[in-house]
Amino acid sequence: MDRIVLERDRVGRRSQDRPAGAAVSGVMGLACRGTAEDALPTSLELLRAVRGNSVDTHGSPCARILARCALDLAELCAAESCAGGGSAAGVTRARRRAELLACIEDLLLMGLPDSPADLRHRIRLSIEQIAEASVELHRALRRFGGSDERVLALSHHTAELVNHYTTLHESATT
Repeated sequence: MDRIVLERDRVGRRSQDRPAGAAVSGVMGLACRGTAEDALPTSLELLRAVRGNSVDTHGSPCARILARCALDLAELCAAESCAGGGSAAGVTRARRRAELLACIEDLLLMGLPDSPADLRHRIRLSIEQIAEASVELHRALRRFGGSDERVLALSHHTAELVNHYTTLHESATT
C-alpha cells in the first residue's frame, strides 16, 4: 500500500514547469496498464474510499490510486468547507485541488487510453462530485441526524451521483 501511495504522490506533486493534465510516464504508466475494467474503482469502492474506509480494490494499482485520490479530494473538500477563503491556506487548498483533479485526469488517460476524452472528463467530474456530496452528506448526518429531510435529500443526491458514476464506469469498460 505504501508503494501505491508513493506512486500517487509522484503524480499528485507536479513540478512547476510541467503543464497541468500532461500524461505521466514511468512507474505510473506501468501501474495503469491492463484492461479498462481494472482501471476504475467500482462505485462501492469509490464510496468507501471517500469516507476514509480501507479499500481493497479488485482492479489494477491504477484503480487503487484513483480511490486514494478520491479520498484526498474528499478530505480537501471537508477542509475547504470548514475554513474560510482568501487566506494563504485557501490558495494552497485550491492549488492542491487542481493538482488532485489533474492527477485523476492523468490516471484516467493512462487507464482508459481508448475512451473518448469527454467520457474521461465526465468520470473525473463524477468522482469530484461524489467526494463533495459525501462530505456534505456526512456533515449533515452528524449535525441533523438520520431522519432529517435535508439528510434524506443529500442521501438521494449522493445515490444519483453514484448511479451516474456506475453508468459511466460501464460505458468505459464495454
